[in-house]
Amino acid sequence: MLIINDASTDDTEKIIQSYNDPRIVYKKFSRNRGVANARNYGIIWLGQVQNVGVN
Repeated sequence: MLIINDASTDDTEKIIQSYNDPRIVYKKFSRNRGVANARNYGIIWLGQVQNVGVN
């Protein structure tokens, strides 16, 4: 599961880290980049993960 925090000011990071689950990938942007940028980051990340180990 990929969770992208687009520089929110709530307790998202604290809540996600409390799960301590290696299947959760958490990315926090230092500044708000907008929903399109966060979505595109997720799409690129997914593409990279799917291509790992493919020859």
